[in-house]
Amino acid sequence: MNLQSTEEELREKIKELSCLYEISKTISKSSSINIQTLYDIIVSVKNAWRYCADCVVELHIKDYHLSTSEEMDKTVFQSSTIIVNQTNYGHIKVHYPATKYNLSDFSSDEQQLLDTIAIEIGNYVDKYQILERKAALRRTIERIERLSLLGEMTAGIAHELNTPLGNILGFAELIKEENSNSEIDADISIVINSVIYAREIVKKLMYFSCEMPQKLELQKLKPIIIFALSFLKSNFQKKSIRHELVFKDENIIAKIDSVQITQVLFNLLINAIYASPEKSTIKIIVDNDESNLYLKIEDSGTGIPDSIKQKIFEPFFSTKPVNYGCGLGLSVVHGIVKNHNGEITLQDNFPNGSIFTIRIPVTGAPGAAATCSLNITIAAQPVSYTTNCAGITTSGTYAPGTAMTASNTMTIPVNVTYVGAYNISTNSVNGISFSGNGTFASTGSQNVILTATGTPTSGGTFSYAITANSTNGSTACNKSIVFAFRTMKLLGLGENLYQPATASTSQAGRAILASAANFGPTGTVQVQGITIINGAYNTGTSLKNLINSNNIDIIYIGYNYNTNDATTLTILSDFVKNKKGVLIQAQENGNTGLATLINSICGSALTASDINSSGATYINPLANIADPILNGPFGNIQGLSIGGDNNNSYYVPTISNIVSLATISGNTSRISTFRHNTLGYLFCGDGGMVAGNSTDTSTTIYPAKISATGLPLSKAYTSSTTVYNSIFYANTIAWAIQYVQNNTDSSYVIP
Repeated sequence: MNLQSTEEELREKIKELSCLYEISKTISKSSSINIQTLYDIIVSVKNAWRYCADCVVELHIKDYHLSTSEEMDKTVFQSSTIIVNQTNYGHIKVHYPATKYNLSDFSSDEQQLLDTIAIEIGNYVDKYQILERKAALRRTIERIERLSLLGEMTAGIAHELNTPLGNILGFAELIKEENSNSEIDADISIVINSVIYAREIVKKLMYFSCEMPQKLELQKLKPIIIFALSFLKSNFQKKSIRHELVFKDENIIAKIDSVQITQVLFNLLINAIYASPEKSTIKIIVDNDESNLYLKIEDSGTGIPDSIKQKIFEPFFSTKPVNYGCGLGLSVVHGIVKNHNGEITLQDNFPNGSIFTIRIPVTGAPGAAATCSLNITIAAQPVSYTTNCAGITTSGTYAPGTAMTASNTMTIPVNVTYVGAYNISTNSVNGISFSGNGTFASTGSQNVILTATGTPTSGGTFSYAITANSTNGSTACNKSIVFAFRTMKLLGLGENLYQPATASTSQAGRAILASAANFGPTGTVQVQGITIINGAYNTGTSLKNLINSNNIDIIYIGYNYNTNDATTLTILSDFVKNKKGVLIQAQENGNTGLATLINSICGSALTASDINSSGATYINPLANIADPILNGPFGNIQGLSIGGDNNNSYYVPTISNIVSLATISGNTSRISTFRHNTLGYLFCGDGGMVAGNSTDTSTTIYPAKISATGLPLSKAYTSSTTVYNSIFYANTIAWAIQYVQNNTDSSYVIP
């Protein structure tokens, strides 16, 4: 629906600009992603659309699904994808009720505005997600720094404590040997046991700080695990807990310190027993590959909350009650595993519990004293480039039902910062998607070509969201594509209102084609346009020159055009059979020429006498079959009727290679209208098939009725029968356009 005045157009532009301003202001005031900000945005969008009173705006992103009012059952809508961090994050849609509006009530400016709003929402979400990721990264760095500092402090404390503890233990043992007083002996024993306990804590601190001497030897893992399980037998029995030991290979050998690995097993198994419910099972799984062995300990306890998972390997951190441990168990395990150049990870067990996985290299170089190190893997700089959204272009023809070819491409301008392999693609919309991949060998500005695949399912304007394996800068890119048939060239032959080129704009033959609501980029049939050329009574060489010079796609023959000369008949047959154009022939004169042309195209053997108007009727019943002309985009008229103009239509007998579309009333063997079953050829024996306008009420002439704006209508005709000539004609042109788009050889020249 076009704007009716410059003033109205200006008002719509002001609404659009106000919408963008309000959204920008709303986002600038927000300090987080929240439902109120998102709702304020969709209210601003609603107010910007032309028919805002009837529209409903819907926003769907991850955790939010908002609407300005209750959503309707049947709607027509515009939609745009919201991209966050190069992924499809949701969409925003503007709906109108389908009972009152159609797609043509949306403007291309509104689609562009919706795409811009989708980008603004994506940037808004991305901004706060980046802030959240930065905060998480900052917390991780702080934790690493704390652990590093704690390791250094622990090593110093352990060394400082070892000497005085050794002195206390030595002198205490000396006193005990030389003492004969039983009371003093008991006190000295307490001192000795306390010192030994303190030295064990120091030893654990030294494990954590990687300061314990290590003895690495190639040895089997199974005996070490069996020993640890047997040593903890009573611990398992106290809670009636079973253990299940699973080996991929019972002869797995690794270079390990058996004492340290035993301590790892003790700590992990004691923790698993503590966390597990009675009569449950703890699984110990040993696996390996060419480079590593993997030791898993799975329990079915209460699990470890996400809030403390990052703290469990810190020394002195414990979830156990007071006096049940000092919180050094897992920190010691962490130190020992790291000392073996391995790693330990934690994950949740399903449905309950925890899984600790230890990875240790199967070989390694032993050393007298291990030292701590922090291994950081520095990966190669990944490919990095930004896209220029405004510079994106497409090439090729995009038409409903026409499969994409190598000519259907999307060109993405990029600026490469770091070279490497790239992958850019779009989402799949309307049956097609675009993709392209390769390797950037140099930095700087260059173009990436994406190729389309698939077959469009319908016409209209569709927006494609573009994602890439690198940043798109601060903007997510969208590209809108109009799917419409190419501009068609139609040649009209004949006279007056009986063919499109000589009919006036108020007469059906021309008005139906000239209405953009019928045939246009946003019409019932999405076509870039129909160019109508008048061929009048040209025949022979003149006709051939008209076809070749104008590259004609469709020929419409109306009343009083004669096709009896051999040259003209050859040209028309060649146009249908070799150029693969469409010939729509509405004739009721020149039966000799008609027989010759039908025979040439259909392979029949009609004579001039087979084609006549004897017994013709005003009403021609249509076949009740599924056919693109009888059930097309302008309506389903299967089993209904078309009307004969002035009751003088030609008919033909049944022949091969055709689809019968209409017969004379009361005699189905007399075919008044048919089309070829594979070629672009339609015959109608009524030269006035498209005669009519919006005002004539006659029931014996002018059977093609239209609205004042050229929309095809039915008409009450003779014998109280309704005829559907205009709808039949509009469906025929729609069928012709589809056939031409898929078959016509535009480069073919009739010799």
